[in-house]
Amino acid sequence: MPEISICIPTYEFKGEGVKFVSELFDTLRKQTFQDFNIIISDHSIDDEIYNFCEKSSEDFEIIYVRNVNGRGNLGPNTNCAIEHGTGRILKIVYQDD
Repeated sequence: MPEISICIPTYEFKGEGVKFVSELFDTLRKQTFQDFNIIISDHSIDDEIYNFCEKSSEDFEIIYVRNVNGRGNLGPNTNCAIEHGTGRILKIVYQDD
């Protein structure tokens, strides 16, 4: 079990979703503390974030969940990310942070 689960609710973000997640992953690569996994709860209507996560799974332990519940609402997507966290500590980070 990782120490921290970084819970990220995502969606396509008007075509910018992968860009924001990519920038966030770049920041995570630079961290000296690496005992974490990433939980992606995705409300996207396409597979772009999923495909990016598949490619990025070489760098990180990623748990990807396609969340269809409450699509378009931040609360259900955030809750889904939290529910799938496996770390001792859960940290919510929004994709555009």
